[in-house]
Amino acid sequence: MKIAVNQIISSPLFNEPMRVVTITPGGNEVFALGLVGTKSQTFRQVNLTVSQIDDLEVIDSAYTYAGNANLLRLG
Repeated sequence: MKIAVNQIISSPLFNEPMRVVTITPGGNEVFALGLVGTKSQTFRQVNLTVSQIDDLEVIDSAYTYAGNANLLRLG
């Protein structure tokens, strides 16, 4: 699965870009996603299959701090 909490996703399934709030396994290859609209601030909970999740477009990824700290130099 390519999505994570705090990512902004887009799909023809939604009428606006949505921010992922929660991801909960719901059964055989089904996940319940808690989503908030970036424009309307409306919360939605949808059940999507793995294939539907793979078709989602990730617009903005959440920040990760998994980089190499040795490459960071403070001036």
